[in-house]
Amino acid sequence: MTSALPKGFEFFTQAGMDAAHQAMAFGQSRFSSLNRSVDEAQAFGRETVEALVASATVAAEGVEELNAEIMNFGKAQVDSGMAAVKTLMTVRTPQEFFAAQSAFAKSALDAFLAQSTKVGEIGARLAQSTAEPINARLQASVDKLVRPLSA
Repeated sequence: MTSALPKGFEFFTQAGMDAAHQAMAFGQSRFSSLNRSVDEAQAFGRETVEALVASATVAAEGVEELNAEIMNFGKAQVDSGMAAVKTLMTVRTPQEFFAAQSAFAKSALDAFLAQSTKVGEIGARLAQSTAEPINARLQASVDKLVRPLSA
């Protein structure tokens, strides 16, 4: 009977050791997987912040371009208005006055319409270029989420 006790004890000791080794290997693989997931999440977050910064940079540059365009247009309109006033000051008849006034109004309207088109084009280009980095990150997010589902 004394010889059976050590064999049984040895069996349970070995089974316990094997279970401990398996649990340790499982824990290490889970920790390794978790560590990779955390690294991927950090990299993804960093790339998203970089995309937002790039988008904000493009937006700031576009707003500067729009501002410069509007300021230049305003200056040109003031100059055009001053020239029209000088012309109106030199007219001698009401017909000349109305002709000069009509010419100025037509040129001001044409300039306004052209400027509106130009500002609209700049705005559309700005919206598209500002959205590009964010759209790329959104697509990366969708790809990252859909990839495991399709595998």
